[in-house]
Amino acid sequence: MTQQKVLFFSPFAGIWLHAMPEALVAKELQRAGANVTYVTCDGILASGCAVMSAHALPATAGAEERERICTMCRKQRDMIVDALGVESVTIESLVDEAARAEVQQTVAKATEQNMTEVRVEDLPVGRYALHETVIHFKLSDLGEMTAAAFEHFKVDLKHTLLAMKATQAMLRRFSPQRIVTYNTHYSLNFAMMNLAERQGVAVYGLHASNNMAKRLLGLYVFRRDMVILYRDMMRRFEEELHRVPAHAVGITDATDHFIALTSGGSIFVYSAPRQRDQFNVRKFFGINDNQKVLLATLSSYDELYSSQVLGVMEEFSLMFPTQVEWITELIAWARTRPDMFLIIRVHPREFPNRRDAVHSTHAKRLAASFENLPGNVRINWPSDQVSLYDIATEVDVGLNGWSSAGKEISLLGIPVVLFTKDILYYPASLNMLATSKANYFELIDRALATGWSLERVRTTYRWLAVEYNLATVDISDGFTFTEVRRRSLAHRILHRLDPYRTQRANLRALRKPLRHGRTFARSILEDIPVVELQLAERKALSATEENRLLRSELGRILQQAYPDMPTSRLLMQRLRSAAPTLEASA
Repeated sequence: MTQQKVLFFSPFAGIWLHAMPEALVAKELQRAGANVTYVTCDGILASGCAVMSAHALPATAGAEERERICTMCRKQRDMIVDALGVESVTIESLVDEAARAEVQQTVAKATEQNMTEVRVEDLPVGRYALHETVIHFKLSDLGEMTAAAFEHFKVDLKHTLLAMKATQAMLRRFSPQRIVTYNTHYSLNFAMMNLAERQGVAVYGLHASNNMAKRLLGLYVFRRDMVILYRDMMRRFEEELHRVPAHAVGITDATDHFIALTSGGSIFVYSAPRQRDQFNVRKFFGINDNQKVLLATLSSYDELYSSQVLGVMEEFSLMFPTQVEWITELIAWARTRPDMFLIIRVHPREFPNRRDAVHSTHAKRLAASFENLPGNVRINWPSDQVSLYDIATEVDVGLNGWSSAGKEISLLGIPVVLFTKDILYYPASLNMLATSKANYFELIDRALATGWSLERVRTTYRWLAVEYNLATVDISDGFTFTEVRRRSLAHRILHRLDPYRTQRANLRALRKPLRHGRTFARSILEDIPVVELQLAERKALSATEENRLLRSELGRILQQAYPDMPTSRLLMQRLRSAAPTLEASA
């Protein structure tokens, strides 16, 4: 077999949590015989790149602050390239002065009116360049564009166009068979990918696991983008895997993820952590003992909208065209049902949070729709500092748009009613999907009648075993970095004395093959989906073994996520009924 030429498009070495796992993959491809070359940045993206954002550098930062970040990024880049022993080239070396001048001319012509129409090589690079702007400013449509957002877009457009020029040059110079990059949804990575794929070069993305218990200890590997990855996982699940008992590690990984969510330890978990003082949901919201509790979980629009702007997610016609319309109709329905109590949970991402300080326009629209509420409807604002997982202890039925909360509530055995499947990132079969507005409200009553279900728990566990284990490649034997909010004084002192001590220690892992390193090589060099590769290696449990393990894991959720919860609470009764061995083992 001819040696494959693989380029790693890696301009963001300053984000070590991405760069080091990427280097582990590069090393495994080398071990498999690939000829690896790194394409890096030497400061051409300094006016505002992902590294600057990751280090919370404001748009107003001066040249000195930006150079400080660039210096760090170059240092980490050089450490990786040296440790791998690979050839490297910079974007600067691939883009001559004439190309840079052409980029500047294109950026200068961009306006708020024509920005989505900017095209290069017949690719909609204007739309590509909007991705980070939409996310950063939490836009739900371009009518919300501000002067600051447009300036942000112009920087991203410049960088996206430079990436396009660099891609054209590197394809001519290296004639690669494969390109690998971390997170293909970054604007410049996405432009590079589309241009390369159009010319017949396969592009693979890497991304950290979505398992919050071990986010950095696993990697998704996928062709083109994660929407394609998830749709493939969901197809496999609906066609076959929902019927097959999961494997043991997949089930325990799902429990670990849920417990991590309840602790709220990661900045990627938006819910407040569970309260440890026996929080009383009914008392807090004023719910009568005889009322059934419905929880509507809302989503932020920016991530969905950015995917639609990029073109990786279609714009579907939804049963409720907007969340405001959905909630308005739910409130009107609840007004006629005094036997119900509706809690409407606004997504914390709509407001300033641990990751950003932006207040979305959509949140303001929601607030306007919450006037004159009936007595059996309450809004759960992020400022309440109430955990989703505390509220879940009294929920009879969940009502979901496209939030991941729909699968998390389902994991607890609680029925969830959906009005769309098209924009979900989990199988709609985990929940109850309405076919019309009339059917939607009928399904709420049907869900109440159906009630709690161990089979729902089982099916959700089987999906999470795919999403958080089967689809990710374990790199824990090569990268053990853990996310913590605050580092000790001793650690801070050591970092000041030797800023790259951690990086040098991490890079020593390149000397030894990863336990699952061959999976990276086969997936990328042979174009085989990771799920398919790992499914062949996993030993599924028998139905009896799965049932025993599920009961044990529900017991673990009780002990670790809800250790202080009174046994009289609704969810506690449900979980204990499914985990009868808990009392004996306590």
